Amino acid sequence: MLTAILVSSAISGCKQTSSPGSAGSLYNSKSKPATEFDNKMALAWVDLLCDQVRFQRVGPPPAARAMGYLGVAMYQSVVGGIPDGHSLEGQLKDLKNLPKPDPNAEYDWPTVLNNAAFLVCDEGLARFMGPNTPNLNNLVAKMNHLRDSVLANADVFNRSKEYGTQLGNAIVDYMKTDNFDYTREHNEYESPSRTGHPDWYEVTDIDKTPFEPFWGTLRPLGLDTTELCLSKPTIPYSADPNSDFYKFASKLYGIDTSFSEYDRITSLYWADDPVETFTPPGHWMKIAKQQVRNHNYNLAQTCEL
Repeated sequence: MLTAILVSSAISGCKQTSSPGSAGSLYNSKSKPATEFDNKMALAWVDLLCDQVRFQRVGPPPAARAMGYLGVAMYQSVVGGIPDGHSLEGQLKDLKNLPKPDPNAEYDWPTVLNNAAFLVCDEGLARFMGPNTPNLNNLVAKMNHLRDSVLANADVFNRSKEYGTQLGNAIVDYMKTDNFDYTREHNEYESPSRTGHPDWYEVTDIDKTPFEPFWGTLRPLGLDTTELCLSKPTIPYSADPNSDFYKFASKLYGIDTSFSEYDRITSLYWADDPVETFTPPGHWMKIAKQQVRNHNYNLAQTCEL
């Protein structure tokens, strides 16, 4: 759901009804349209990011952040090849002054995407696996070699690679202003005390370390404020055995001792244990990937999704 908040609200405004070349459009008629390329480049980076989220034990909020920015980088990389596409500048909060493709020069959009995605994924995972890791380096090098061979045009390839690098660096700079790094270094948080509440759960050493207590201070992408995501409990808390809350909790308590086969399968489907899954935002990315493959989306459609 975090990925949906970060990405879908942003991408929903990507389309415009104006014609190619109109104000706000980056469409480049000198280049092969992004609609004429397959989805392999985009899916390769989605797979790599999801795999590294899994193997590096990245938590759901940082994973959603990395995936959200990858979505931004992928779409912005190919928007110049979408006739009715529209830049995300001015649509995402504080996103502006991104590099633009030369309207009089030819570009290869998969190459642009490859080099921009590399830098954005590198930044998104930097605190978990360090910069310039072999997995990312190997993929960007492999894909660059492939595109260079297919194009057989050094000028187009080098121009596209340079533009992708410029765009990727610009998005990395944008990432660095969302308050994520600040909350890594200034994350002092004191858990609530049991003083006066002897019935509260006994806090262990592990419980004393809260998970992302300042996540709500990060700048959203497609929302004006994180307060739009606040939700109130549907059932008010109560320790009264006759209350709806108490009855609901009692129904759930001990359910693990009376699992049906259906309950077991459902639990395994939604399980998000470290190293075993891509975390909840990764589930949404994988669902999107299934749609891409089921409908055989092209590169433009994939990046828009």
